[in-house]
Amino acid sequence: MLSMANLVGKVMTGNVGALTRYGVTLNDTQKKMLQNGTEAQRAAMLVEVLGQNFGGLAEAMANTPEGKIVQIKNAWGDMQEVIGGKLYPVVTAFFGYVASVMPTIQNIVVSAIDSASVPLVWIKDNVLPPLSTAFQAV
Repeated sequence: MLSMANLVGKVMTGNVGALTRYGVTLNDTQKKMLQNGTEAQRAAMLVEVLGQNFGGLAEAMANTPEGKIVQIKNAWGDMQEVIGGKLYPVVTAFFGYVASVMPTIQNIVVSAIDSASVPLVWIKDNVLPPLSTAFQAV
């Protein structure tokens, strides 16, 4: 990518010889435009020239074993996004419900613990408040 960026930079400053080192063929009109055209003209011509010389490269790469693996990974990622998009509202609603009933649950547990032994009181004082805060944050 760095080499390609350098190549584009060279061509955009009028150095069309750099293209031939990469096997890009140019006709005289294309050479003139890349050497003497405005920046917009050079950019448009460069896109055209690279498309003529390397067009279909992505398709050819996609048909290699490595390309097929990349396509499978992309499809897997797309599927995960779809599933995640469907599950997100359900998970959000569930945690919202848990957060809304947590004070009630906490009161019930605290009442039960208050009538119990000392270790349970420690749990009430040291475990339940951060747990409740965590559920409400989620």
